[in-house]
Amino acid sequence: MRKLHWPLLVLIVIASAIALAPLVPLGSLKPEVEARLSEFFNREVEVGSMRLSLLGGPWLTLRRVEIEMSPEFGGGGLLEAGKVSANLAALPLLGGDVRIESLKFDSPRITLVRNSGGAWNWTTIGEPAASVRARLG
Repeated sequence: MRKLHWPLLVLIVIASAIALAPLVPLGSLKPEVEARLSEFFNREVEVGSMRLSLLGGPWLTLRRVEIEMSPEFGGGGLLEAGKVSANLAALPLLGGDVRIESLKFDSPRITLVRNSGGAWNWTTIGEPAASVRARLG
């Protein structure tokens, strides 16, 4: 009879974690998520709100995501999305480290700009600002 209790207890703990995940306050993780995304895109990234989901994940659902355009292309917004799903690495998250493994943008709005030298703004995503300036001259 005791052997039957452990699987039930584990199931209850897992179900509780999945059900309560969306209620976890993520305010302290927001600056780190924005920093990771800014580092990846080499652009300033702003996130409106976040929600955690453990079902099939862990996933962060990011709302009102804005990625700034490189100043070499006049500034403004490069990409805006109402919703972005970020798949997270599970084990580092337990220690409070946010590692984004993949991103899925729902209905993004992308602003494409071509400068006088013929380069497009999207071709410089992820490049350090110094190399972009050197390449674009």
